[in-house]
Amino acid sequence: MERFIQIAGLLQLGIASANFFAVRMFRYHEAMAPVPEAVRQVFWIQNIFIVVTVIGISLLCLVHPTELAAGIGMGSAISGFLAFFWGLRLGVQLFYYSRAKRSQYPVFDLLFVMTFLYLTVVFAISAFGYRAG
Repeated sequence: MERFIQIAGLLQLGIASANFFAVRMFRYHEAMAPVPEAVRQVFWIQNIFIVVTVIGISLLCLVHPTELAAGIGMGSAISGFLAFFWGLRLGVQLFYYSRAKRSQYPVFDLLFVMTFLYLTVVFAISAFGYRAG
């Protein structure tokens, strides 16, 4: 299970890096120009904090996979939260985001759906302490 958690760490680094491409792809600077300055500042700071958080979670997965996979104590609690977090993100991808926009980027959409599904399943299994054999 530890190897699956480390893979999850790498996938989350990929998600964090995708945010840098999103800035150009969705033309954040142009889209946010007419928005009041305070709203623009909140938007940018929230995006930065999300990226920093995902990077931090990635590092936890890469450095402490055994604890996250143990299914006890803090590792179980963190894995359970991450299963909920990524499951919610999967739901947003599938049911909230515009189908028209998702269909413009079908490969990226599929990659995100599969990644969020993987993360949800791996962390859900880890939360309960998967034991092979």
